[in-house]
Amino acid sequence: MRDHEGNKTGARLPGARAPARRRCDAVAACRTFGAMQRVLLVYPRFPVTYWGFQRALRIIGKRATLPPLGLVTIAALLPDHWPMRLVDLNVADLREADLAWADIVLTGGMLVQVPSLLEVIR
Repeated sequence: MRDHEGNKTGARLPGARAPARRRCDAVAACRTFGAMQRVLLVYPRFPVTYWGFQRALRIIGKRATLPPLGLVTIAALLPDHWPMRLVDLNVADLREADLAWADIVLTGGMLVQVPSLLEVIR
């Protein structure tokens, strides 16, 4: 096939460099990111406020209003072979065993969650 100028599609122009090829497997990821890491993702607690809907959650039978989508997105970007755990402090407490298990602890949230976030960091 040729493009609108008559060049073969996929052909490189004279002097152009070939694109770098990337290996996408566990061995390459370990070389890039180091050895396998156990990752603990911690989502901070929301304070009890009108906007937190904590009272309404009991009525509808739910335990949290907002899923930790930011942390789940980060988890999707990490190497697939790294074991991960997610602890949502709005649903369950953070246990010492979780912290002892982890090589890396990642957390993040919104401004209203800063007090809980600081507890996690300490």
